Amino acid sequence: MIDAASVLLREKLTKPLTESPPTITFAGANFGLYLPNPHFWNQALVLFILEQLFAALLACVVYYTIIPNRGTTYAYLIGFGIVCPLCLFSYSFWILDLLDIQNRVLRFSSFAILPVITTFHAVEAMFGFSPHSVEASLSNYVWYTICGFEIEFDRKTQTLVKSSWKDIQSSIKAFLQSLLLTGLYSSMFRNVHYEPFDADEINANISLWSNVLNSRLFLNNVVSTIYIQLYLTAFIDALSMSLTIFYRVKVKKAMNNPTLLTTSPSDFWGNRWNLVIHGTLKRGVFKPVYKYSNKAIALWATFIASGLFHEYIFYGLFIPMQEGEDLPPPGRQTAFFLWNAIILSLEHTIGHYHIFQWISQKLPRPVVTVLVISTVMPVAHWFLHPYTKVTFFEHADYGFPILVPMS
Repeated sequence: MIDAASVLLREKLTKPLTESPPTITFAGANFGLYLPNPHFWNQALVLFILEQLFAALLACVVYYTIIPNRGTTYAYLIGFGIVCPLCLFSYSFWILDLLDIQNRVLRFSSFAILPVITTFHAVEAMFGFSPHSVEASLSNYVWYTICGFEIEFDRKTQTLVKSSWKDIQSSIKAFLQSLLLTGLYSSMFRNVHYEPFDADEINANISLWSNVLNSRLFLNNVVSTIYIQLYLTAFIDALSMSLTIFYRVKVKKAMNNPTLLTTSPSDFWGNRWNLVIHGTLKRGVFKPVYKYSNKAIALWATFIASGLFHEYIFYGLFIPMQEGEDLPPPGRQTAFFLWNAIILSLEHTIGHYHIFQWISQKLPRPVVTVLVISTVMPVAHWFLHPYTKVTFFEHADYGFPILVPMS
């Protein structure tokens, strides 16, 4: 399996797009069209399959050792002492080094999906918060673990809900739309590194609070945030399509246009942004902490956990650094999520005040969305700069159709 994967993973997919692409003419102008590189998506699929094999083994360990002994010291020792460390500190580093994966988008997917999700699945199993039907059988638990996504089970029969032909068509359509939309957006902003508003004085090493009121930084953060959303949606749609077609499982929607449709901070994080991670954090952090404390402490614990696992992804993506690259010091990702914990705490504390209810109910929805997003954009670069200031987006170009103007 490893040898076969090595053949498929020989293309490093790290150099900027420089080869002469086919030329198309539109509105009297000539454009070069880079088509999606099939090696990129083949490698993503291979890595996902390898991760699934590893996750399946861990699922068996959890099912036979943790779930039957839930609440005991033995279960906690197995979970926190073996399963979680294997998820976070063993497989991803080993397989990426073994296969010499250098494309940062592929590294991102390898660190951000099954290692993190399987860790939180193990924690929710330890504390008894797995979703309904998941623990009904070993096969259910293995499917739940290897898919990574929120998949549907029938509550009555406690069996997997199979994807229909309509589900397959819908998943293919969603992926193609994401592919084209992300490629178009990247074509518009890639030449300015997703910072179209002049911000020469703003760099990746600015101090934590400097320039948070800079309007150009604010607008650049909006542009980059939209691209991150588009990229994540495309990748999620690709994996959802694969699961729907090849495994015939019914996958729940994972991204619901948060930056353009959100109506409140809690709506953004709870109903729209990356619902795969939301579900695992809710069951793997929020509910266990809430069980022994209160809602406020559970909320803060959840955002701290989110910050820490993004620091973990940050390390896996960018260490060791490439020559000439300079990143913010560790901690910016966690600071960003702590800021959002403050925003949500304020919403829960004063959100019922008349002025906020009036804003929510009387102002046009796009205005409400802008106001909500404005609570985060001044500091969004804490999260974004590790991606915008290095070659992450350049590596993403391989996966999407890119138009470039030709002289």
